[in-house]
Amino acid sequence: MPFSPTSVDLWTDANVIALLKEARPFNPDMRVYAFINKAFSSGSDNDDAAAILQEHPDYWQYLETPIGNRKAFSSAFGKGYAITEYTPKDAKATHEMMTLYRHIFDAEKTQKLRNISA
Repeated sequence: MPFSPTSVDLWTDANVIALLKEARPFNPDMRVYAFINKAFSSGSDNDDAAAILQEHPDYWQYLETPIGNRKAFSSAFGKGYAITEYTPKDAKATHEMMTLYRHIFDAEKTQKLRNISA
């Protein structure tokens, strides 16, 4: 679940939680991951946003994998490409997206292993 590190976006956390509460009965095993999207390159906003997102562990797992506010993302997505497919390559953008990908799929893999051994 991407959250921008701005007050307006973070104020939606209560609405998102309400929607998750509604959805949970239909999918009791649903796992939700929150992360910072469009992270700022400087300042304390990213850290402040991370602290807010970490206040809700009953609803999502916060991932320390911020995605920066990079032109390459909008350029790639605007042409229908994943950042890993887009040229010219943006090494930082690709690294950020692959780090997020690995965190999510490693967490999913770990959860499946726990379910098998339970």
